[in-house]
Amino acid sequence: MIRRLLIAVGIVLALGATFLISIIVASETGAEVVTVETEEPDGSVRETRLWIVDEANFAWLRAGMGPVPWLEQATAKGWEGIVAVHFTVLADGRVKDNVYFDQTSVHRDLNQAAMAAIKQFRFAPLPSDQAAIEQWGVITIVFRLN
Repeated sequence: MIRRLLIAVGIVLALGATFLISIIVASETGAEVVTVETEEPDGSVRETRLWIVDEANFAWLRAGMGPVPWLEQATAKGWEGIVAVHFTVLADGRVKDNVYFDQTSVHRDLNQAAMAAIKQFRFAPLPSDQAAIEQWGVITIVFRLN
């Protein structure tokens, strides 16, 4: 009995140590998780966790993207800019194909990167007991060198 208790305590300690090491490694690599709270129509609060990556003096949200081809060129050439993308979310959480720019940067690659990221977003689907309506929004992405 005592042996099982000691094993359980050891497992809990190992899991806690693994968690703490993961947090330290994430913070040292320039990445962090941020929780964004949004209020739902019914007044409840939804939490969304975003992974923010700081790479080559850029801080950006990872949206399931693979390698970032524009990042090295943007850093080398000192590109900065603001891109605002208008999008519509379908009832199932997918972004509709009618995405367009509200504001663009002078750097085409930054515009394309913002557009590609928005198109990959997936939102929580509407509950089945709610009307299947489309919702729209505008996300402004600031590309800034630190």
